[in-house]
Amino acid sequence: CKYRSKPRGTGSRTVKAAQHQKRVLAQDQYDKVMCGEHALKNVYQCESVGHMVQADGDEEKAVRVRIGKARSTYGTLYNLWNDGSLPLKLKLHWYQTYVVSVLFYGHTSWKLTKKVVAMIRNFNAKCLYKITGRTPEQESRMPTIDLLQELRVRRAKWVGHILRSEEE
Repeated sequence: CKYRSKPRGTGSRTVKAAQHQKRVLAQDQYDKVMCGEHALKNVYQCESVGHMVQADGDEEKAVRVRIGKARSTYGTLYNLWNDGSLPLKLKLHWYQTYVVSVLFYGHTSWKLTKKVVAMIRNFNAKCLYKITGRTPEQESRMPTIDLLQELRVRRAKWVGHILRSEEE
């Protein structure tokens, strides 16, 4: 196709999966960490207390996992979002309580790159437009609940807590 901007195959799921598999296999080449007499296995990614950690430090994977879990929680409450008898304020409170809390689990380790910010804004707009009745574009430009502001407030509270804690 003459309109193709990238060479065929670059960035496809197959190529990304092959690159991922190479990184996973490369973990066996690294030095082993010893715990007493036992060698611990090197792994590329693991889930620790519900938070995804990768050997390459890519936090976008962790954000995608959290968005997937939050989307699942949002979907289980689908009947509430469509219930016209419930006030909007209550629906927004439930959204923050149930969905946003699932999304933000482990947020202190996220680096807020442009891509991560776009992922969070997109998820928020898609959820809120169903709840508020506004268009996704309106929710994207002027969100009813600004998740990025909420994220910064939570991080500031966390940093304050850490700074006030004792050195041990």
